[in-house]
Amino acid sequence: MSAADQMRRVGELTLALTRCEYANFYHTMSDWYNTFLVTQFMNVSESVAPRVLFIDAHPAGPLDHAWNSLFKGQFTMTTLGPNVVSLRQLVTPLLHVTKVNSRAAAV
Repeated sequence: MSAADQMRRVGELTLALTRCEYANFYHTMSDWYNTFLVTQFMNVSESVAPRVLFIDAHPAGPLDHAWNSLFKGQFTMTTLGPNVVSLRQLVTPLLHVTKVNSRAAAV
């Protein structure tokens, strides 16, 4: 089953994410953390792991495989076909502003 077919399911939770530095470990780690924080803020159960939709134009990066372990999987806008609908979609923070950054700035 393709990623587009999986997205057509009603109720499928999807987190849309724009990666700024997709191949940079620090920025990717910030994306993982921010995405995790959104799931915690929205009280998403671990048994309902979301998929991650990358809404950027970056090619596949060396750290992309980790998204599949941390969440239900990842895919890009380029893999979606026409008429794809997700009724439960959240958008994660677009900037690399995390508690890690704010704490480091305060020290």
